[in-house]
Amino acid sequence: MTDYHSTSVVDPKIPLSDMSPLELFLLTQFFQSDLEAEGLFLYAEQSIDHMPTVLVGALRQAYADSLAFESQILPAVRLWLDEVSDADADSETDFDLDAHLNTYPYEVILQDIVRRSPTLSYLTVEVAHTCTKMRPDGFGGSATLIHAEGIEFQSTSGLLEMAISALKLQDCPAAG
Repeated sequence: MTDYHSTSVVDPKIPLSDMSPLELFLLTQFFQSDLEAEGLFLYAEQSIDHMPTVLVGALRQAYADSLAFESQILPAVRLWLDEVSDADADSETDFDLDAHLNTYPYEVILQDIVRRSPTLSYLTVEVAHTCTKMRPDGFGGSATLIHAEGIEFQSTSGLLEMAISALKLQDCPAAG
């Protein structure tokens, strides 16, 4: 059996003062984290958890504590909380915002942090795709640049496709 991994790193570290309680709660669900002097270091040793299991009461509290922050994620979290309104505060459930967002929730959160931050002008998310058995679909990577105005993504396969297309155009004889 082949195991696929997508190790990831968010850079630079994020000052705790730049995050709302909800953002801190969710980012530490999607990623592993270490609190360092410069801020929170986010990473994933295996892969980013796109649907973490969360304690409903803790999520409700983080949401309530974050209403004063300008945030794109708040409406989506509110809709999700409405869907689980009958859930006990001590219950755990899979946190899935796919139906409410058209991108990864962590990208939206990171962009909000950059927009409000007095010190960060961007964040990057670098991902390395690997697997435990040699397979052509198990390798590669991607880089995402998140800044106040946008989220830019490039995969290694996309970069190679562009380079190969450019090479093929150079090899074509000029129309005469």
